[in-house]
Amino acid sequence: MNLLNTFIFYPHISNWIACLTFFAAFVLTLAPNAKRVKSAAVLYCFGLLARLIYLAVYNFSVVTSGSNGSSADVHPTMAIVCSVWALVYATAAVWLLWPSIPQARALFLGKLLHLVILPPLVLWLSIGLVNHSITLLPYDLTWLVYALLWFRIREAYPR
Repeated sequence: MNLLNTFIFYPHISNWIACLTFFAAFVLTLAPNAKRVKSAAVLYCFGLLARLIYLAVYNFSVVTSGSNGSSADVHPTMAIVCSVWALVYATAAVWLLWPSIPQARALFLGKLLHLVILPPLVLWLSIGLVNHSITLLPYDLTWLVYALLWFRIREAYPR
């Protein structure tokens, strides 16, 4: 339980986990072969899940504790919807990296996922509707790493 509390109350831990795993995944895609691409996919999935599960757990903890840190106008339903939305996105992104899914189908569904599902979630977080302590700045484009690295890994799969 102590580790879970550390993970919940120190968001920089999940940021560092995501940052390091995404960087390692990117480095592995510089000279792709079958083993490196699979390793990059595993690292990407780990980093994505670490970051978005943190977001979901944090939002659920805010709702269950009854405090949201800085604003009383945040409705608990919004935090739950955002958490579920992030978990659905993360699950779909991980599932679409599975090697047995045909490349053309995975890329088509990946485009839908990253152009239809992800931008509204980012917009929702950037305007601060869920929790004012986790807001993205309008010029903060770090969320693009999720999509760009996903496509880099998926397109490097051997045909």
